[in-house]
Amino acid sequence: MTATIRLTRIHALNWYGYKDTIQVEGHLLLAGVTGSGKSILMDLIQLVLVGDQRLVRFNQSATGDRSDRSLKGYCLGDTKQEENGVTQYMRQSAITYVALEFTWPNGKRVETWGLRIEFISAAETRGTVTPFFIPASLARSDFLDAEKRPLDSTAFKALAESQAARDGTKGRTYPEGLQAYLRDMAQPTHLNFDREVLSALLPTAMSFTFLKSFNDFARQFILPADKLIVSDVTASYRTFLGYERDLTELNDQFQRLKAIRDTFTRLTELRRDRALARYLEAQLRHEHAGEQLHDDETRHAKLREEYASEEKRLKELDEALPELQRQIDGLKAAINETPEGRLYADLKSRNEKLAWQLSQLSDIGTSLEQALANRIRNARAWLKDLRALPLELDANSVDTVERALNAVVDGRVGQAGETLPALGTAAQNAASAASRAAAPTLKRLGEIRLQLGQLRDEIATLKLGKLPGGNSRLLDALNNSLLTRGPELPAQPLCKLCEVTDERWRPAIETAFTRKFAIVVSPEHYEQAEKTYHGLKAAELGGESGRESLINPVKALNLRKPVRP
Repeated sequence: MTATIRLTRIHALNWYGYKDTIQVEGHLLLAGVTGSGKSILMDLIQLVLVGDQRLVRFNQSATGDRSDRSLKGYCLGDTKQEENGVTQYMRQSAITYVALEFTWPNGKRVETWGLRIEFISAAETRGTVTPFFIPASLARSDFLDAEKRPLDSTAFKALAESQAARDGTKGRTYPEGLQAYLRDMAQPTHLNFDREVLSALLPTAMSFTFLKSFNDFARQFILPADKLIVSDVTASYRTFLGYERDLTELNDQFQRLKAIRDTFTRLTELRRDRALARYLEAQLRHEHAGEQLHDDETRHAKLREEYASEEKRLKELDEALPELQRQIDGLKAAINETPEGRLYADLKSRNEKLAWQLSQLSDIGTSLEQALANRIRNARAWLKDLRALPLELDANSVDTVERALNAVVDGRVGQAGETLPALGTAAQNAASAASRAAAPTLKRLGEIRLQLGQLRDEIATLKLGKLPGGNSRLLDALNNSLLTRGPELPAQPLCKLCEVTDERWRPAIETAFTRKFAIVVSPEHYEQAEKTYHGLKAAELGGESGRESLINPVKALNLRKPVRP
């Protein structure tokens, strides 16, 4: 809830051109053309709050320049005109009431502070100023008599003293002067402000005069005039900062210790809960095992009672079983001794053999049906793949295979001995025809695979940094046998020493340049290189097609023919 005391009403009666009461609500905006009287109301507020005319700067501009307006000019209405050097006024005498009404936040307390100013004639220079305080809200009519004229001093004094607040505070006038008025108005029980600060700050603020900096404002209106000794304050502030750091560290330590304590307490509780849980688990397991044992013993006793007679009967049967077995064996022996018994045994044996043979034949019949169906399915897939081959096949051979397959399907297992060989023969004939049709393609495929293998070998040779062809072995042998005197190898292939800058000329250059795979050896190594070259066999050089010659740069320069093998 706000604690702001708000300005709610401005009373201006015979204040220059104003003869009314202005209600102030919310944010009040005073707008009007120059000279319409905006600053007149500001001067009224300044006069009521400051009081001392020596401090009041009537209508001071933003530049700080004073105007020639005065309290007498506001009350009598200065027209800014003169006649024979005498200032002309709108009123020759006047009773002026200027007051401000303040309302407390709860709205139940209202105070009106103002001045009653009376000029008996235009010749009077200072006039009579009577401050007043009324603890109530006044209307414009309260300042007027029955004839709508401002109240005289006696009537107004009676009006002021008749007003009283709920707390017993009564209104009054201040015939003793402005100092008592300003003292009471600034008291904490009333408007509660600093008189000295307000007296210095309000006129400056009303004149809209800007200071150079905030430091000037603070030194002029906040700080005392004498020089401040700040050493004690600085030391105290530094001590405060040290205490604050210590307090922060202690608080941090306290929070950490508190967290450690809470964690330890929680750990202790969890350990206790774990031990308690284990104990309860063991206790419950023990109780459950006891209950289970009791139930099992009860069930076992009940089952022993239920099966006691069966056990007795089983014991009797176990005792009688050997005797009965001996009787059965005797009967079997007696039956086997008779012709009818031997015939029965023989028939039973034959019956078992026949049953086993029937089961075998049934399994064989089922297996044959499955095998035949599997062969028919495979034959159809093979025939489908045969038709899909991109070859020009003999239509008669393919139709023959299809007719043989249909014969196998129609003949089933009973005629499989005849239809399956015919199907096999037809399939072999069709396969032979497909092989003959595919022979040229297979031959071409073999040639392409051979070329692909050679190209892969050459690519692998190039990846190793060697040249493809027969002279790579000769080049390796020369570089291994000759002494190297620098980063460059003593033997170089001729094709690496020549560069083709325009690829369009490469076919013509290779046609004229028939010895592009010859090996160039420096003059100082040429004799040793020639011995190495003649020491290699033709097979080591890649055959006759791979044998190449050596080139001596000096001899080539002298247009001599290179030595050939």
